[in-house]
Amino acid sequence: MVEKIKTVRTEAYQLWLKASPEELGWEHPPTLLGNLSDPLNTWGDMSHLLPMENFTANGGEVKNLAYFVGPMPDHIPVPEAGQAVREDAEAVKREMARHFWRKAAVREPGTNELQLDPSLIESEYFRTNTTPSDRYATSSAWREAPSSGCGPVNRGSRT
Repeated sequence: MVEKIKTVRTEAYQLWLKASPEELGWEHPPTLLGNLSDPLNTWGDMSHLLPMENFTANGGEVKNLAYFVGPMPDHIPVPEAGQAVREDAEAVKREMARHFWRKAAVREPGTNELQLDPSLIESEYFRTNTTPSDRYATSSAWREAPSSGCGPVNRGSRT
């Protein structure tokens, strides 16, 4: 059974903001949204955790906690993984400002590209999962549905 298990490195970025999702321009309920640009391709509004964190960094008021996660390609050397997730975080902040947090978008000096207003950032956390025990485990789809009828099914031809 374990011969079908594959793993993938992952990266994560957490962002504590001084503006609520609504103040950023998000007009929907709290969400978990996938299909952003790789590698930080999943965003979760985790603001419901703020009361449990008792967050008081820099004395500011935090109104929004955003988690971003996704796969980290294996070709990135481990010593460079930390810098890679920081670069990916910059890209995801630009993507969020362009598409979802438009009220918080400002023009980046010199490039005129939209970016998330840096004054709204209270704190950031970057994480790379590069050690074997931290990798995300996946498994290939079953060739047939189990007897319970649940689970993924390969609908292609049977061999």
